[in-house]
Amino acid sequence: MYSNHKQITSKVVAHPVINKLSTFPADSYSIFASNALSRDIFFKREIAELNLVIIGNNPTITEELTLAFPEIREDSDCIYFLYYENEIFVKISYYQVSGKLNLRNKSYKQLVSSICLNAGIATRCLLYQIKTNELTLLDPLAAKKILLEKDISKYLISLDSVKSNPLCLLRYIYDSYYLNYDLTDEFKTLIPELAEGINKIRRFELGHYLLSALRFTLPSQILETLFRLNILKSAYPEIDALAGVEQMNEYNHKDVFFHTCKVIDNICGETDNVWLRLSALLHDIAKPATKRFIEGTGWTFHAHEVIGSRFVKRIFAKYYLPREYLSYIQILVKLHLRPSALAQEEVTDSAVRRLITESQGFIEDLLTLCRADITSKNPAKVSKVLSKYLFVEKRILEVKEKDTLAMFQSPVRGDEIMRLCNIKPSKEVGLIKDDIESAILNGNIENTYEAALEYLQIIKGKYLTH
Repeated sequence: MYSNHKQITSKVVAHPVINKLSTFPADSYSIFASNALSRDIFFKREIAELNLVIIGNNPTITEELTLAFPEIREDSDCIYFLYYENEIFVKISYYQVSGKLNLRNKSYKQLVSSICLNAGIATRCLLYQIKTNELTLLDPLAAKKILLEKDISKYLISLDSVKSNPLCLLRYIYDSYYLNYDLTDEFKTLIPELAEGINKIRRFELGHYLLSALRFTLPSQILETLFRLNILKSAYPEIDALAGVEQMNEYNHKDVFFHTCKVIDNICGETDNVWLRLSALLHDIAKPATKRFIEGTGWTFHAHEVIGSRFVKRIFAKYYLPREYLSYIQILVKLHLRPSALAQEEVTDSAVRRLITESQGFIEDLLTLCRADITSKNPAKVSKVLSKYLFVEKRILEVKEKDTLAMFQSPVRGDEIMRLCNIKPSKEVGLIKDDIESAILNGNIENTYEAALEYLQIIKGKYLTH
């Protein structure tokens, strides 16, 4: 939260994406903060995403944008990408106009009004023109007055716009949590009608909103709201499929959706890493596909972690999530049951070493996910499972230490020992080398070439007299 308008203005105009846009010819375009960015400016919030509108008369603007941002992806009237410094979603909508750019021009005013109207809700109906060191508010729909009066019943600026743009449905729900206001009864009555249009939302937008949900302190609030309002089924059917409990004889299984929501909330208390949070959301994603009932045993989800890692690839492709994080999520999903299986006194070093290797440097994140996966309400059971993971962590540290020692070598190498002691290859060379290494590991001498060489001169006599 920023204390004044000047602070948020400085943050916006100094943003690297906007700085790069400023290199375009100044008379060929105007740039505006819109949608969630204009919302954050108005409420002086930390920038959650970078929504920009460019209105210009430069026929090559698309090509210039593509050159300026190599990571860009195009989708009809807009381009979008993830800004990687702090993983801010950037969406740039561009409108080609003819003639001189002038906000007093009637057609220009109409375009600005239609852009604001398309946002659908008062929280996102403002535009700020971005200039060198200032932000100028444009408010053709008088949304500012509604927001200052905090009249929730008027937040839906135009029902027709909301009905024609199903994305407004998600915006309204997300902003209700972001800005802490209640969904109106009028809006709730529209939901069955609006939800039918969810599948018309572009998938990259759905991917963005999925990640946005995971940035909340308690993502379960958004996910459970979407589920209760029957929106999750259209927006994210793979997640909706996790819900439900089946009874077979005396056996049933826990509701995987609500379990997943709890796991996500657990992990949010440990990390701000949205990709680690995403791994929590997807860790059981294949359970519906692997669910089987075995008489006398009950419900099983055999190999759901392995199949789930393959599902992750489809989800990344479907929702246009950045592929550089795909392998990371797949590793965590695939291995999330492995640490628990290793929590046995007789577990071998090689089994622990295999887990370390397969986790590809993400062993700490994997254990964080495993701990978050404990959702039992029984304190004794929670304590027992946590003790298992503590045991696994201890074994991992032990194996890492052993491997480090195994790779350790004396600063004075074997060929130099032979030269200085005037001996040929023999067991004495190894004994001297081992003695030097032990002295270093025991802290008797420093781990330097000079100290090792001096120690060699002291000890070589006891080995060369044999």
